[in-house]
Amino acid sequence: MSGDGDFANPVKFLQDKDKNVIIFARRGNVKQSLKNLADELYFVDELPQLVDKLAA
Repeated sequence: MSGDGDFANPVKFLQDKDKNVIIFARRGNVKQSLKNLADELYFVDELPQLVDKLAA
């Protein structure tokens, strides 16, 4: 759970191993490089709404 751009290389490494990478970060605190790499991206600020949506 991070928005730090320093995690771009580990994300690429995992994806090269055929792993899906899901990133959880705070809105406004995630680097574009991670947004571009992520298989899925969620904002922790919006988790309650996401859970409600999935439960419906």
